[in-house]
Amino acid sequence: ITASTGLALTCANPSTVLSVPTPGGTTQVWNQNGVFFATASNPLVTVGATYDVTVTNTANGCTATSSVTTTLDITPPTVSVSPSTATLTCTTTSISLTASGAGTYSWSNGATTASTSVTTPNTYTVTGTSATNGCTATASAVIGQSITTPDATITATPGLTFCQGSSTVLT
Repeated sequence: ITASTGLALTCANPSTVLSVPTPGGTTQVWNQNGVFFATASNPLVTVGATYDVTVTNTANGCTATSSVTTTLDITPPTVSVSPSTATLTCTTTSISLTASGAGTYSWSNGATTASTSVTTPNTYTVTGTSATNGCTATASAVIGQSITTPDATITATPGLTFCQGSSTVLT
């Protein structure tokens, strides 16, 4: 039995076509985990299982059986972002976000590396793709902003008008 795209089914390779090279004048019966699955010559499979095929020569009734097992790995990566929350201020004008847990990354701001630097408040989402199976997962960081300036008021006691040689207190 051959598999068109291999026996490991993943997010990147979710199916494969099984085939048995047989001459004309034969029939095929395929079972999946011991249960009838198909009579097609090249069944498409999308689950991890043991597939058995029985090929029958229609002229003489002789049979041959073969078996193959496919595996299924669709486990998404565990993607995280650090920090997951942060605040831009008058002194912190840029925040570096770092993703981990996957092989490659794609950020909502267009970055395609594990780390990206942000300068505006927003929710930044990263999609991480597993290097082993092509599955994806997302994580987000919420960046806020606190740039409220303090009030600056000057008051003079006893007032702004005073004579030479006298003083006033500014607070």
